Amino acid sequence: MNRCFSVLQDVVSRGDPCVLVTVAHIAGSAPREPGARMIVTATEVMGTIGGGNLEFEAVRISRERLADVSDTGAQRHLELFPLGPMLQQCCGGAVFLHFEVLTNGQSDWLDSAARIELNNTCALLVCRTSSSSFPGIEQNNPRPRPVSHTSSSSFPRRRESSETLPAESGHYPGKMLFTETGATGSLGDKHLDELAARKAHELLSAAGTPESAMLHSLIETQSTLPDTSDALFFEMISPSRFQVALFGAGHVGSALVNILAGTSDCRITWVDSRAGQFPPELPSNVEARLSDNPVAEVEDLSEQAYCLVMTHDHQLDQDLCEALLRRNDFAFLGLIGSATKQRRFSQRLREKGISEQQLERLTCPIGIPGIESKEPGVIAVSVATQLLQLQSADG
Repeated sequence: MNRCFSVLQDVVSRGDPCVLVTVAHIAGSAPREPGARMIVTATEVMGTIGGGNLEFEAVRISRERLADVSDTGAQRHLELFPLGPMLQQCCGGAVFLHFEVLTNGQSDWLDSAARIELNNTCALLVCRTSSSSFPGIEQNNPRPRPVSHTSSSSFPRRRESSETLPAESGHYPGKMLFTETGATGSLGDKHLDELAARKAHELLSAAGTPESAMLHSLIETQSTLPDTSDALFFEMISPSRFQVALFGAGHVGSALVNILAGTSDCRITWVDSRAGQFPPELPSNVEARLSDNPVAEVEDLSEQAYCLVMTHDHQLDQDLCEALLRRNDFAFLGLIGSATKQRRFSQRLREKGISEQQLERLTCPIGIPGIESKEPGVIAVSVATQLLQLQSADG
C-alpha cells in the first residue's frame, strides 16, 4: 500500500479504530509479497493483500477485532493461512498475516513513522507478537517445542552498553522504531531490545533492498514455516527509489500523475511555469513546483530519476532536454512528441555540442509500441507502463 503510514495516521487521527493487516511471511506461491499492507475500518478497506478469499477472511477477522476494540494494551497477532486447503486459492502457498488494532491511544509511533515515510528515509519498526488467541479465530500454527525465553538460543548474550541502541521506556509501548541514528521505544524486556537492535542494525546496513517484512521466531522449530507462538515482527519503512521528474502539467502530465501516484511506490517532482495548472490537492508523494524557470529545476533533481519532458512550449522542451542531457545522470529521459520532433531536436542539440552518445539516451516518442491513440489518458497509460517496465528491470 502506497504511503501506508501517512494514510494510517489520517485514519487514526480522525478517531476511527482500524486494523493494519500486513503480509508478514510467505511460503511458496502467494498473491502478494511480504510487506504488502491493508487498512481495515468498520466501513472501509484501503490497500490490498491480494484479494480473493485471503483478503475476505482478513477483513472478517479485522472487523471481529474492531467489534471488541479497547483503548488500552497492545492488540496484535499473527495468523497462518494455507491458501489451498483453507481458502481454495490456486496459489497453493501459505501466508502469514499480521493484524494490529490501532486507536488514538495506541499510535504514539505513527507520527514518527509517517514523518519518516514523507521524508523518504529509511527506518525499521519492531514489535513482539504471537499467534491468535482471539475467541472464535482458529489458530492454524504448528506447535513446535518451546524454548525458555531466557535461553541463549533465543537471546544474544548481553552486549556492552556502547553497542546497545538507546530505548526510551514509556514511548511506543511494545514497539521499537530504529533509524540509522538510534532507536525509540522498548519491547518491555532488555534482552529482547538488544536482540531487536542487533537484527535491526543488520537489516538497515545490509546491501541491496531487504524484504519489507520479516518474522523472527523466538521458538525453536524443525518446521519449514516459522513458529509464531512468540515472535518478533520487523517492518521496513523503505525510501522510494522510483523518482520521477515530470516537466509539464498539461492534460497528459495530469493524467500520468494520477496513474503513477495511485498505483506505484514513486516520488514525483512535478514542474510547470503556469500558475493554476496544478490541482488544488495533490497526493503526498507528489511535489508541485511552480517555477518561472523550469530549466533551473534540473540542477536539484535526484540522481537516477526517470525524467519526462512534456511542456506546452517546444523551445522549453528543447532547453530542458539539453540541460538533462548535459547532466546525464538520469535513469530515463523521455520527450513527448513525434519522430519528426525527435529528429529536429537531435539536430539542434548536436549544434549545441551534445554528443551522439548522449543523444542516444533521449527517448522520443515515448510510451510502449503499438498504441496509436493520441487521447491524453491513453498516452498516460502507455507512458506509465513504459516507466514501470523500466523501473522493474532496473530493480
